[in-house]
Amino acid sequence: MKNLKVTLKFIVSFLIVAVFMTVVGIVGITGMARIEQSGEQIYKNAVQPMPYLARVQETFQNMRVYVREMVIASMADDMEKVESSYNVITGLMFDMEENLDKYNNTLQNGSEAKRLFDEARFSYENEFTKTVLSIYEASKTANTSVIFENMEKCRELSDKILTNFDSCLDLKVIQAEKTSQESTSLALTLLIIIITVLIIALGAAIFFMVYIPRQPQSGFSEVAFIEIE
Repeated sequence: MKNLKVTLKFIVSFLIVAVFMTVVGIVGITGMARIEQSGEQIYKNAVQPMPYLARVQETFQNMRVYVREMVIASMADDMEKVESSYNVITGLMFDMEENLDKYNNTLQNGSEAKRLFDEARFSYENEFTKTVLSIYEASKTANTSVIFENMEKCRELSDKILTNFDSCLDLKVIQAEKTSQESTSLALTLLIIIITVLIIALGAAIFFMVYIPRQPQSGFSEVAFIEIE
């Protein structure tokens, strides 16, 4: 009977540990899934868009360089250089649109980064490109006043556009850092929960094994009493 009780306690202790281990497994799997999801969000929202924005900024800077080259060529009455510079600019505009579309697809509607990007893109497509065209047309007729007027406008628009692009990049970095911190906090919380559950499981199993209620051994006491008499 005593062996049966010990065996039962072993079985119950094993079941207690098994239940707690199941809880640990469920918590661990859920937590790991959330951490993996956070990693995917960092890649999708911060890492993946960076090359597109970098190419946008690089292309835009190259456009500014060739606009300056076009103006310099106009001042020197080098119309061949004016034409070649403008042709390069129009080619860069196609690359610009392609990379703008790619970066735009990575942005969430309603986000601050989306607002800044749309604002910069509107300025580029509806103001900057028209200003560049005005400089080109004025360069062909050597209209110096129009050239310098539009050059100043082009500079102001460029600064505004590039500032917005830089802000988009900063917001992506901040978002990535926030997601990374949340993942780290989640991993630490998950570790604490697992350790706590394991300690509770081990303690419950040990307590159940050690705590064996003792029944009064009345038969032994009666025999001892008769022998004394």
